[in-house]
Amino acid sequence: MNVLNIYQTTLNQWIRDYQSLHEVLCQEQNALEKRDFKLLDNVTEEKNRIISLINDHMIPDLDKTEVKRSEKVVALKDFKDRCESAKNLQDLWNELTQIVIQCQFKNEVNARMVSLLSTSTKRTFNLIKGMDPESNVYTANGESSGGSRNNSALSV
Repeated sequence: MNVLNIYQTTLNQWIRDYQSLHEVLCQEQNALEKRDFKLLDNVTEEKNRIISLINDHMIPDLDKTEVKRSEKVVALKDFKDRCESAKNLQDLWNELTQIVIQCQFKNEVNARMVSLLSTSTKRTFNLIKGMDPESNVYTANGESSGGSRNNSALSV
């Protein structure tokens, strides 16, 4: 197998893996929007499996038979440079870059959704416990006291 074929095969595999990750991230967003936590558990397992697979990608290095984990960044930079300099590989590299960017964006959207859900849940629990989450009560040291009890809301 020549070098060009090795690089094409590698890029095609990486593209497939990132496309799979993107699909899972879309499912994750859907589960978050619907608050379907059973689906979210399943999707999270699949997401972790694919991310592990991506993290274990081998980087073809013509000078070495194996690339150590600590050398991966340098090897990836060399791989990128070689892909960008070969006309036959530029389109595949650009496709990979685009799907990686889409995955990063989708993952950030999902992380923000998780943060909003978490904040909303905490605020709801505080209200149920009679804590006023909007209260800006501070101690003598200038620290937030975590909200004040609204005893009138719970008293009978």
